[in-house]
Amino acid sequence: MEMIVVADAAEQAGALVGRLLLPVLGIVLVVLGNRRRAAARRSPVPQSTGKGLRVTGWVLVVVGVLGALAAGVSTAP
Repeated sequence: MEMIVVADAAEQAGALVGRLLLPVLGIVLVVLGNRRRAAARRSPVPQSTGKGLRVTGWVLVVVGVLGALAAGVSTAP
């Protein structure tokens, strides 16, 4: 009986991590893009501004949150 409870809890935890993985990855990309933009502003030489990373990150965040809400799981603590 305990084994079923543990397996069920592990399955639920895995599902939650899977739903939160996409928004977390998106936030990491946004942060990396912001760092690249800050570095480009400081440099006298033209550099990549990281806009692609930021846009891709925000798309992943929005898609991940909408997917979690569509599945009926709130991402709020």
